[in-house]
Amino acid sequence: QFERRVREKERQLSAAPRQLGSYEYLAQNSIKYVPDHRRTMVDRASYMEFLETQLERATACCHAVQAYSQRMDVIQDSLTTAEIQLVENEKLVRTLQAISSQ
Repeated sequence: QFERRVREKERQLSAAPRQLGSYEYLAQNSIKYVPDHRRTMVDRASYMEFLETQLERATACCHAVQAYSQRMDVIQDSLTTAEIQLVENEKLVRTLQAISSQ
């Protein structure tokens, strides 16, 4: 539904120079411009709806990135803990080898 509205808006924008009321058409034909407030309000409302949808998508992406960031922090902490344990175990093995060789 959103993509349909975007395609429809793109089609309207691409056809804008040929439509009655476009600035290019008015300039070429010297027609006095009379604004259609109802159309402007519909365009504004649809544009606001579009912006709200984009904001919701951006917010959802930000939340997803934050969740992945938290997961990565947990993984990094686990990796650091495992690395410390590995170093300690290596020291223990070397100490036991040194004791057993004596």
